[in-house]
Amino acid sequence: MSVLFCPFCEESFEGLTHCPEHELELVSFDRLESRLDEDVLRERASNEERIDALHPGYMRGPIALGALTTCVGFFLPFIEFQFDGQLATASAYSFALERALNLWTPLGVAIAQLAVLASRRTPSAMQSARLTIPLLSCVGGASIAYTSQRVFTHVEALLEAGGTGVAHLLVGAFMMMAGLAFSGLAGLRFGISTSDVERPSHPHG
Repeated sequence: MSVLFCPFCEESFEGLTHCPEHELELVSFDRLESRLDEDVLRERASNEERIDALHPGYMRGPIALGALTTCVGFFLPFIEFQFDGQLATASAYSFALERALNLWTPLGVAIAQLAVLASRRTPSAMQSARLTIPLLSCVGGASIAYTSQRVFTHVEALLEAGGTGVAHLLVGAFMMMAGLAFSGLAGLRFGISTSDVERPSHPHG
């Protein structure tokens, strides 16, 4: 007695002509294999299909949101410090212009992430750059951490020398860190569509 397969769930049945669950006519293994080959070809073709630059799918939307959040945070108040009675507030932009050149890095990272979105327009190209986005986020985060550590070290040295000083990170710093973290995490799934995640796996007989 021959074994036939359901063309939908790919379950095998013996002694039946129709799938009891999906009520489809069962096919031989050769026909099932041919159908699977066609599915593979269709999937490969979809992976090479170029999408619109503003398409929010494939985790492009969350990555763009994170990068734009980083850009906005760059121009908001970054740090507040008080040395010997003088209080000052600076954005990452003004701080980068005057004292900390490395603070240009988070802005450069955000622009680079947006450039990756603009240049990687097929699912396969996006997936090949899946580690690029998180690595860029790590570089930007390290720059913020380095600058913050330098400021706090300077405050400690001032206190040890008998002076007065205090420093606090402000909304811009936290926005940049949140934006970098968000785009970095989203980048781990760059190029993966929601349908790929939700697609059920069919049991084989």
